[in-house]
Amino acid sequence: MPTPASTLAQLMLDMSSDEAAVRLVSTYALEGYGNQAVVAIPLLVANLADEDFDVRLASAYVLGRLGPAAKAAVPDLIRALENDSYFRVRVEAAEALGSIGDRTAVPALALALLDDIPPSHRVAIACAHSIATITGEEFRDSKSTSYWLDDTGLPLLVVDAREWWHSTGQFLDWEAP
Repeated sequence: MPTPASTLAQLMLDMSSDEAAVRLVSTYALEGYGNQAVVAIPLLVANLADEDFDVRLASAYVLGRLGPAAKAAVPDLIRALENDSYFRVRVEAAEALGSIGDRTAVPALALALLDDIPPSHRVAIACAHSIATITGEEFRDSKSTSYWLDDTGLPLLVVDAREWWHSTGQFLDWEAP
């Protein structure tokens, strides 16, 4: 792997490199700049559509680490959650949405709860965690990294989040602040 640039300005230039490895290390290196990295949000958003799945994954990860400051990226993270062909990018997009905490993401997260890719159900689990974070709901195992399963093998966290969405969540106004 190449060595990342030593300045934020150069890292931002390198995020548009022709080489995926340079884009990748530059993206992860942004994390070291903390809140100063918010200037790179447009580049991170652009790299959510990169041809290299590792670059897309890194971009979603760093956007999540920026938290609420990355609110402008919510529509693009929702697109990644809904459409990315690589499940790990979808997981990271769901986690980033939870870290950003924007209520408008909840309907998309709820729709992705239907992701039933066994055996891990990782996309659905990440969505349930993010919904719990954004809404304050306490689903079973929402504060855990291990999960009890129902008799079909579905994590109870996901079962609870789906039940909440069908009984309550879908009737709320998610566009209101």
